[in-house]
Amino acid sequence: MSDAAQGSRVGSQFGRYYLKRLLGRGGMGEVYEAEDTVKERVVALKLLSPALCQDPVFRERLQREARTAGRLQEPHVVPVHDYGEIDGLLYLDMRLIQGTDLSAVLHESGALAPPRAVAIVRQAASALDAAHAAGVIHRDIKPENILITRDDFAYLVDFGIASATTDEKLTQAGSAVGTWKYAAPERFTNAEVTHSVDVYALACVLHECLTGSPPYRADSAGMLITAHLMEPIPHPSQLQPGIPNAFDEVIARGMAKDPKDRYTSAGELAQAANDALSARDQDRAGDIVERSEEATLPTQQIEQTTLPTQRLHPPASTPTPTPPPGPVPSPTPPPGRTPSPTPPPGVTPHPSAGPPYHHPGGAEPPRHTPPPPSGGPGWGGGAGHAGPAHPAGDGPRNAPTFTPHGSGGWPGHFGAAPPGVSPRRPMPRKRKPRPRRGVIAAVVVVAIGGLLLWWLLPSGATPPPPPTAEPTSSPPTPSTPPVSTPPAAETQAQLFSLLPPGYAPGSCNPIPPPKGAFAKVSCGPNADPDGPPSATYALFPNRAAVRAAFDRIVRTSATVDCPGRIQSPGPWHRNATPDQPSGMLLCGTHQGFPSVVWTNDDALLVSVVQTEPQGPTLDQLYSWWTSHS
Repeated sequence: MSDAAQGSRVGSQFGRYYLKRLLGRGGMGEVYEAEDTVKERVVALKLLSPALCQDPVFRERLQREARTAGRLQEPHVVPVHDYGEIDGLLYLDMRLIQGTDLSAVLHESGALAPPRAVAIVRQAASALDAAHAAGVIHRDIKPENILITRDDFAYLVDFGIASATTDEKLTQAGSAVGTWKYAAPERFTNAEVTHSVDVYALACVLHECLTGSPPYRADSAGMLITAHLMEPIPHPSQLQPGIPNAFDEVIARGMAKDPKDRYTSAGELAQAANDALSARDQDRAGDIVERSEEATLPTQQIEQTTLPTQRLHPPASTPTPTPPPGPVPSPTPPPGRTPSPTPPPGVTPHPSAGPPYHHPGGAEPPRHTPPPPSGGPGWGGGAGHAGPAHPAGDGPRNAPTFTPHGSGGWPGHFGAAPPGVSPRRPMPRKRKPRPRRGVIAAVVVVAIGGLLLWWLLPSGATPPPPPTAEPTSSPPTPSTPPVSTPPAAETQAQLFSLLPPGYAPGSCNPIPPPKGAFAKVSCGPNADPDGPPSATYALFPNRAAVRAAFDRIVRTSATVDCPGRIQSPGPWHRNATPDQPSGMLLCGTHQGFPSVVWTNDDALLVSVVQTEPQGPTLDQLYSWWTSHS
């Protein structure tokens, strides 16, 4: 089928987008490779069908869930840059991914080897757990919605779109038989629909990866519905040689007719699938995941020290410590401004030196130019095939990027579990870690230990000498003294002490930190004039980690000059120290929302504040930043 056929919009202008090529077409609408002529980048643009655009329930749910999907900071979720309405049509602006969907992979190669099947399901489960923790049910898990790169890095697409098509059920008009092959029984009844429908569908996908065919095959929708409701769950070991018998139990529980009998999360299903492999195949699956991450996520080279999340509310008031000499903000906020949340007792707030301004004489920061994309289909959402894509500027196959904040899991781990579900541990690897990873981990532990000592000692204090061991009769053996990492409560308290004013007690709460960070909080609306509706603040161990996190955000943002034609990204400084840069500053659009991002190099802090469609504007947000950073 040519692009010009069947009413394609190829070659036309859709608002600020020039539609270059049709990538796919489905019941939900069409997906185009498009050039954003304002932001000068190539994206995947999904145009929803006119019938769905006229449905007020669909419109409301699409806006709510597209915003949620756009904020999911999980590497296996394709970012939603923007969404809205142009000429009466709803659209989604997504990153263009180099790869092909899992359905095409299965069509070309047939059943996958069990280690590869498990590796792909592990990655999809990580994305699902992150979505479920954010309250998003996908409702359309199927091979067409799992994109696979050349290095077997998996992306889950169409978040929130399937769930926006109807309230809950599939028995209404417009449902696709392709979706019914993976639909849980409760979707055809009056039972409550929960995140468990995604667990069921992922188990169906695992079955198809292992055997080459979905669990139930039928030519009519009625027969498929009956199969999901009534027919016994198939045993994959009886359908394909070489599949361990343990997978029969994994599929049986994942596809249980009663949701209460299923795995409680997608991550638990993936863990069970990994456990069903032999020790050797577990290593192979781990190698596939690790190789895909190393090829796709070049920043993930340092192991994360995970700190347990605690709900830590700053108290309403705490005695203010004596400020150091030099210009500092007034302890009494001006009229209309809410005081900053007070840190827990014993934590010294970081001193400020006055309103920040951009450093006009600063050096131009390094620009991040992604490598040229290689050939292969490009996708931003699954809707069928239309040949290879040639994206430019945003998201080449070998350099997808992600930001250091969010509620989702990280590569090789599962995201946060849905509410009320205890998260499972990451997959155990039975092989020894590679030597280079061990060296890096040792260096990181030593660095963290030194930083912890610096935090805990009072100003001017000298570290105590290490204790002397009692002599023993056995010859001494070289050993490395254990070094503890900063306790979660202390790092979170330190982070709370650095927050800008304007946050009421309880409006900022800890969330799991990204790799390389000590702590992170997510904040609701800032009560000061023109304050951001949402923000995240992350604390890092050193300036290199701060800059690496900032660079990742730069790579995933559409940058613009800050108000007043201030260079962005670029250094900024305070009035009191005009010749000393205080950190880096970025203005632009991040995950589809105007944002201001800055670092505080002395405080080892990365801050991301964002607006919403109803405001404030970028100019207003920047004005707030000049008095709050």
